[in-house]
Amino acid sequence: MKTKISTCILAKNEEKNIRDCILSVKDFSEEIIVIDNGSTDNTPEICKDLGCCVIEKSSGTESELRNEYIKRAKNPWIFVIDADERVDIAFGNLDNYLANQNAEIYRFPVNNYYGSGKWCTFIKGLLFKKENMAYKGEVHCTLSFSGKYTFGFIPVVVHHLDALIKERAEGKRDKYIKNLEEQIEDPQYKEQKLRLINYLGVEWMAVGDYEKAQMCFEQVKNVDNFYQNLAKVYYCQSLIMQKRYSDVFEIMRSIIYKCPTDGTNIIIGKDTVPSLTDDLFQRCCVILAEAHYQIHEIENALYWTNQAIFTWPFASQHYINRKLLMDRFGKNDEEDICRAKELNSYLLRKEIYAMGDTINIYAFQTSLLQDTSKILEGLREQV
Repeated sequence: MKTKISTCILAKNEEKNIRDCILSVKDFSEEIIVIDNGSTDNTPEICKDLGCCVIEKSSGTESELRNEYIKRAKNPWIFVIDADERVDIAFGNLDNYLANQNAEIYRFPVNNYYGSGKWCTFIKGLLFKKENMAYKGEVHCTLSFSGKYTFGFIPVVVHHLDALIKERAEGKRDKYIKNLEEQIEDPQYKEQKLRLINYLGVEWMAVGDYEKAQMCFEQVKNVDNFYQNLAKVYYCQSLIMQKRYSDVFEIMRSIIYKCPTDGTNIIIGKDTVPSLTDDLFQRCCVILAEAHYQIHEIENALYWTNQAIFTWPFASQHYINRKLLMDRFGKNDEEDICRAKELNSYLLRKEIYAMGDTINIYAFQTSLLQDTSKILEGLREQV
């Protein structure tokens, strides 16, 4: 029996982006709901032409607007996507993924492209059961739920193009910093304070204020809490940006408690959610590979890249990273590049090779080693 899904989109002035978004989800969506947040362009008309249910709502916080589509959805399952995102063509039949898992919330890897073919990947909960779900927060709002929920993982990439849309990502930064600072001081967000401080650090990284960013990350990483290890990852990524490679290793050791060479029994901090554990671990692998690579320890960089591939074999970035490292050993095998292209259809799409906004939250979180630029340039020439 086919799973009944309501796909929900929040949009404003997205006439250049929303068509591709809708077409990418149409095959598995029984209904598509678009909350139009006061568009002055043709966004509502495009959505209606494609068979979407368009709800006009010109005011409200992000959480209020997203909660509106949860309320309006007819089906028990909700898939959330933004207008500047597209589900990869490899998605196929959703029920094939759900058949082997019994979860209420499913996370997906999201490739956040920021220019010149590069991106950072992190996971987001995009598919969930409607019951007892709601969004909270005004900036970087998060999905909250009551009761006990289990998490699943679907290894199909969602492509996010936000930072490639000129003057959009950059324009958000001042607004987000101001709103996050206000929320951190607001008693009603007390339970979310450490999460918000982490996000504030990410915003300071985007505008190049490493000192303020690290102060935020230190507040979170030095306290035993759910967001502690993520703060350590962010902190190490900021160290990479400052070329402080030797400082990275000690912090990474505090995250990776156990990592045998066969890749089994990987434990990250105190997190027991497998998809979160794997996501943090593959991020750590990229950080360690970069740090070793920059001090000319290529064999160690290759070790951590292979660990990343073992953990996330569906992630194209790790094969591109391995191609770079194997080239340093004089092994010019194209197998990894072929595999990367199979896994990521957007490697042969010209839009990801555009110059994105330089002020964005993704570049410092990059999933690609710095010297992969020449490999990506070679891929761009194949487009």
